[in-house]
Parts: sequence; structure tokens; C-alpha cells
Amino acid sequence: MQQEAARIEQSVATKQSALNELISEIAHRQEVAKQYGFDALLILGSLEAYGPKAVDSPLVLKKGEQAYLSWPAGLARHVSKMTFVGGSQGMSFPIGRTGIRYRLGTFRGHPVTQDVIRRIDDGTLVLTNQRLVFIGGSKSTSTPLAKLLHVEVYTDGLGVFQEGRENPNIYLIGQPSQFMLYVNFLLSRAPGT
Repeated sequence: MQQEAARIEQSVATKQSALNELISEIAHRQEVAKQYGFDALLILGSLEAYGPKAVDSPLVLKKGEQAYLSWPAGLARHVSKMTFVGGSQGMSFPIGRTGIRYRLGTFRGHPVTQDVIRRIDDGTLVLTNQRLVFIGGSKSTSTPLAKLLHVEVYTDGLGVFQEGRENPNIYLIGQPSQFMLYVNFLLSRAPGT
């Protein structure tokens, strides 16, 4: 009976250890989901185990190309906006009974340039195994994954810096961190990386 009790105690200790590991894993996944807004570990585990799944998209695919994400998106770009800041001084007086006023004075000011982000178009952002493509009503862009220099993840979109372009294309999407998870996965599996 002592041997049986020892075996049961060992079994209980093993199961308690496994339970503690599961509790720790659940807490870690909840923290990741809270931080990113989705279960990043589940998606990454699925990508590692099974690879990305092909989806339908409005993009005409090249030979050997597969689309993995196709999301509604907006295209925005940095633009410079110039305004004049200053003041005027002088006086005005009426010209007879015509309702017209004549103004004498001066204006002193200077131009102020601001960099603003302007939404250009709405459409679909497609991620394939070869490129990142925006298909809009009036504008479309295509960035080969091999030409990506840097991607900034914002709360409401991605800033994509491409070789040969000075300014980034900004894609306004929901869940940009989840989209970037797929981009990083594909880049890590690309030949030559």
C-alpha cells in the first residue's frame, strides 16, 4: 500500500506541475492578447506549424504568388501644408453710400509649413508571399517584400518605407500589429534573409 501511495503522490505531483505550466501559459497568452489586441501566440504558433493560408483577393497574382491577407485599408501620405501667420494694421473707411469700404494698411507675416498626413484613397491592402499591394479606387501601390526597408506600426496603420522612395506609404488598417506579424513571418522565410 505504501508503494501505491507513493505512486499516487508522484502522479499528483506530475499533474500539479502540468497544471501550473498551463496556468502560467494562460496568464502569458492573456497578457499578450491584452498588449496586442489579439492572440499573437496562437497566430504565430499556427503560422509556424501550418504556414499561412491562401485567401481570395482582388489582386491579379503573378506566377507562383499567393495572397495571405486581404484587408480593407486607406492609403495616406505625408504632405506639406503652408499657411501665412502674421497680422495687419490699418484703417478702413466707407466710399460714399455704396456699401464699399476702402482699406489702408499693411500686412506683415511669414509662411509656416506643417507636415500633415492626408488620406488619398480607400481600398484593399493585400499581402502576398512576394509583395505588399494597395488596390484603391484611384491609386494603387506595390512594394516587393525584398525592397522593404522599414515598417513602422502605428495604432491605426502601418508606415511602409521602400527602397527608392523618400516618403513612406501609410496604410490605415485595423489591427496593424496582426498584419505586421504576417509580414515578419513572410520576411523571415524569404530566400536570402
